[in-house]
Parts: sequence; structure tokens; C-alpha cells
Amino acid sequence: MKRIFRHLILLTLIAMPAAMSAQSNIKKAFDAIINCKQAQITESHSLDKDPETNKKTGQCDIYNFVLPVEDINLVNNVIAAFRKDNELAYSFKSGTSQPKDEHSIVLAAGEGNDNGVQLSEWGSDYMYALFLAPSSEDKERKHRYAYGLSYKKEKGKITGKLLVTYATTLKVRQDAAQARQGAIVVVAESWFDQVMNCLQKMRISDPNPTQRMRLASKVYSLIRNSSNYQDVTDADKDTIREVLKAMLIDKEYYSNPIVYSLLNRCLITLK
Repeated sequence: MKRIFRHLILLTLIAMPAAMSAQSNIKKAFDAIINCKQAQITESHSLDKDPETNKKTGQCDIYNFVLPVEDINLVNNVIAAFRKDNELAYSFKSGTSQPKDEHSIVLAAGEGNDNGVQLSEWGSDYMYALFLAPSSEDKERKHRYAYGLSYKKEKGKITGKLLVTYATTLKVRQDAAQARQGAIVVVAESWFDQVMNCLQKMRISDPNPTQRMRLASKVYSLIRNSSNYQDVTDADKDTIREVLKAMLIDKEYYSNPIVYSLLNRCLITLK
């Protein structure tokens, strides 16, 4: 199935117009890792289309890889390919993700601000480039392709991620968000809703330790400062208390000592 899927991708790339050659070096370097016999590849793919026009609105292709450290040249080739193609990109960034970084690097996929895929992990080197979709594919030039790489060496191997997404440009997403804000009357969330929203996101979100620690910290702050809110009732506190008790006996949370400690402190502080 994997071979068939890659064959279809190859046929699609052959059929693409010359304008798409802006990323040709990056694509070739990506394929060298994906097709490397020594590589351990875990991949996932998604494609969204407008049901009425059948026009592509979003795409996400993720390749998590593990390589022997001796094959670092394959990663170096990707880095070199980014350097070659970035002259045709409208945005290019690179760096090293540090634990102190407030935000991880996320590449949007699709047409909303809420759809994104994390590229960087703590301690990893990363780079990404953004290219406008060709006019033959998007006449309004509102969409872009993003190509990303992150990797780090550890214990005699290289672990990393190759990422390709298709989304509206940041400007288009920002303009759409401003239009929605102008059309909607924003109603302030109650204390209870804010706490429950954070706890719910901890349950339904990808189990990212950093994200869960942020959410748990926000819950603790809300509970610690509950006296500043006039809408807090005893029933609200009782409900939150029961939810916290259920989470604290769930392995998904007590297996992370930091998240567990924060949630336990929330329960203790909730009076």
C-alpha cells in the first residue's frame, strides 16, 4: 500500500506544471530519506477538498523517520536543498528549538487557524520554507505549500520529521479571523467554562507534554484566583473537583509527574 501511495504521489508530481519546480530540490531530498532502505518511516496523510468544486483546500503529509547516524548525509542533503530552493520561497526560517521557547513551530494545514501540525521538538534543529501555490492550481494565490524538516541526533541515530502542508497564507487567515471578530459579539467566558475548556482540551488534544503542562498551569492559575471571579458557585467547584479526581487516577495523566503534580495542586487549592 505504501509503494502504491508513493507511486501515485510521483504521478501527481509529474503532472504538475513547471511552476511547482520551485520546490524540486526539497522534494528530491525528501524522497531520498523516505525511500532509504535503512530508514524507519512512519507516515500519515490527509487531503481536504471543497465538496462542491472538488478544489483542494487542505493537505498534510507527515513522515517521521529514524536513520542510522551514518546516514546524516541524507539530512544534510535536505538542508542543502532548502538553501537552493529558498530563493523562490516567500518565507524561510531555521533554528534550534529550546525548552525555554514559549511556542513550538507549527505549520498550518487547511483554511482555519486551528488546523496546524507541530514541526519542532525540544532540542531539535528545524527549518521550513513557504511557497505560493501555482496560479494553475489556485488562481487567487491565496494558498501556499509549506515544507518542513526537524531532526536531532541521539544514541547513535537520527530522529526527525519531514512535513508538507497546504493551507491558506497567514495573511488570508488573519484577514478571515478579523472579519469573524467584527461580525461576532464576543461574550466573556465564565470561570467554570474557562476551567472546563482547559480540562477538556487536555483530554481531546494530541498528548503533547508541553501543551498539557500549559493547560494544567492555566487551570491552576484560574483556581488559585477564583476569588477574583464573581460568578463562581459551590456547584461549579464541586463539579471541577470531581473531574480532577477522575483525571488524577487516569494513567494518561499520573504517568506524567509534572502534569499530575499540577492537577493535584489544583484539587488541593480548590476550596
